[in-house]
Amino acid sequence: MIELRKNQQEWTLQPYINELTNTQNEYVDLQTKAANTEDLLNAADAKHQKTSKSLYDFLINNGNEQIDNLKQQRKELENIQKNVKSGSTTWRDYQSQIDEVDRSIEQMQLNQLGWAETAQSLISTNASELSSVLSSAMSEMNSETGLTIDTMNELKRQFSDLAGYDVSNIFYQSADGMKFNTEAAEALVDAEYEL
Repeated sequence: MIELRKNQQEWTLQPYINELTNTQNEYVDLQTKAANTEDLLNAADAKHQKTSKSLYDFLINNGNEQIDNLKQQRKELENIQKNVKSGSTTWRDYQSQIDEVDRSIEQMQLNQLGWAETAQSLISTNASELSSVLSSAMSEMNSETGLTIDTMNELKRQFSDLAGYDVSNIFYQSADGMKFNTEAAEALVDAEYEL
C-alpha cells in the first residue's frame, strides 16, 4: 500500500518535474549567453579595448529573461510542493529550492543595477577619453615629431568598436613623422557618437 502511494505521488509529480526541468534548462542557456558576454567584456578590458554599451544592455535584457525564468521556476516548484506532504523532507527540499530561486532573483537585480550604472558611466567616460586623446593628437600633430605611438594606439582603441573602422584612414606619414588626418577623425567621431 505504501509503495502504491509512493508510485501515485511520483506519477502525479512527474509532469510538474518535467516542466521544471525544461525551465531550468532554458535558464542554463540564458546563463551561458550572459557568461559569454561577460567574457567578451573581460577580454576587452584585459586588452585595454573599449567596451560597448550594447553589451551591458544585452546583459540587462538577458537578466530580465533570467528573472522571468526564475519566477516561472518558483511557480513550478510551488506546484510540486502543493502535491507533497507539508513539512516532509521532500517538502522542505522544495522549499529550499524556492528560497534559492528567490536569492537568485535578488542577485540578478543587483547585477542589473551594476550593469546599468556601468553602461551609464561608460558614455561619459568614453566621451572624456575621446576628447583627451583628440586633444593630445592635435597637440602632437603640430609638433616636430608628429604623433607618438602611445597617442596612435589610444586613437586606435577609441575607434575600435566602430564597424568598418580602418586605422590607416586617420594617420598618414609625412616628412615630419606620422600625422593625424583630421577629416577622417571627424568622420569617426561622428560615427562614434551615433552609437
